[in-house]
Amino acid sequence: MATQIYQAIVDGILVGGVYALMAVGLTLIFGVLDIINIAQGILVVLGGYLSYSLSARLNIGLFLGLLITVPAMFVLGVAIQVAFIRPLRGRERTSMTLLVTYAVALIIEGVLYRIYGPDDKQLTASYVTNSVHVLGFYLPYIYLLGFGLAVVLVVALYLLLYRTRFGRSVRAGWG
Repeated sequence: MATQIYQAIVDGILVGGVYALMAVGLTLIFGVLDIINIAQGILVVLGGYLSYSLSARLNIGLFLGLLITVPAMFVLGVAIQVAFIRPLRGRERTSMTLLVTYAVALIIEGVLYRIYGPDDKQLTASYVTNSVHVLGFYLPYIYLLGFGLAVVLVVALYLLLYRTRFGRSVRAGWG
């Protein structure tokens, strides 16, 4: 019983690292840009489906596929910003931004449903289903890889924001 509790704690910490990375992204969107982007969540889902497609149809590994997925999602985010959010000005910007990003989310969701249907999709890779036994715990490779990647990205973002001229200019908009 106690082992199961400890296993759940370890799993929670590993998954929590990935959630922390997502929270950092939301903080940047909401804090720096001062935009409430309802489409943020569906963009994460879209990135997941893009990774799935790269893996299932082109046999590109999930982590290698990030080299395609991350830039693609960046370009899409910039396109949404330029096409839909930037033109909004004035007092009504917040409420209009909510409506526009909600509409974008609904459109993306509809397209995903049309392409992939309502059924769950399963990612296949050896590190998705395998685990390593350490100190009495079974640690799934995917949790370890996700946690490690999240730590690296959060540290890189910290260094970018607090150790570069670009970061100082971004943070100047916070105050």
